[in-house]
Amino acid sequence: MSSSHVLSIVDYKKPFNIDLGSITDYFSTVLATNGNLDRGALKNGNLLFKDHYIYNITITRDYIKRKISAKCRAQMKNLVTYELDIIININKPADILQSTCQCVAGKGERAACKHVAALCFGLLDYDENKLYEGCTERLQQWHQPTRKSSKPMNILDINFTSLRHNKEEENKPKYLKFLESDIHISEATTTLRQLFIKYNQQNIAVASILLLRHVSDGRIPLPACVINQGPLSLSLQQNLTYISEARRGEARRGERERERERERRERDRNKNIKEREPLLATN
Repeated sequence: MSSSHVLSIVDYKKPFNIDLGSITDYFSTVLATNGNLDRGALKNGNLLFKDHYIYNITITRDYIKRKISAKCRAQMKNLVTYELDIIININKPADILQSTCQCVAGKGERAACKHVAALCFGLLDYDENKLYEGCTERLQQWHQPTRKSSKPMNILDINFTSLRHNKEEENKPKYLKFLESDIHISEATTTLRQLFIKYNQQNIAVASILLLRHVSDGRIPLPACVINQGPLSLSLQQNLTYISEARRGEARRGERERERERERRERDRNKNIKEREPLLATN
């Protein structure tokens, strides 16, 4: 084959007509005749191709044959590069006639190593994606209008509503919001889990204790799975008592705050009435 007919794959502009049947037929035939070859060549070669180990592909044209040459980087040695060749015919589909590679497994005229397989998958991808076609031969993929998926509506037919914000919820501390929304303590943050372990509290019990609930009778309900586990430890009972008392104290403080607010409003109202009395008397 004359070197004057060597072309880069970028300038080749023709399909190789290689399909999966061509590749599997060649490798199955070679592997059947030599039991010492790598049986995972196709799988490993596909990975090499996807990881861009194959490069510098050139084609040498003959009358009814094509010699495809390439370079492949070694998978385990970054500075090692193997040169390999594949000879195919121009049938449809094409037949792989010969292949050679510089690696240990690629000796002989019918090599079946993973580097040869990587080049075969590269040629297959070249054909399947029609990379031989020029940019002007394909349909334009940009400047194409997008499909209209929405239906226009009259603005007078649209109902505009406003969201009602819960001011009490907004003023709630963030850690309380977290505990109220996430009842699975095992999925809590690492810091929170360490806090539970520090105070010797069982996970399931803590999940029930720390959830925001309105306690009317001063008792904290526990899940059935916790109750059935047997009596709680002394430290856990003390923690339960402490938390219950703290919550009742918080409720009392809130009630006192509301009472003081009502008294302040009452004083302001009485003050306004007294200020208006002289004006009413003069009129």
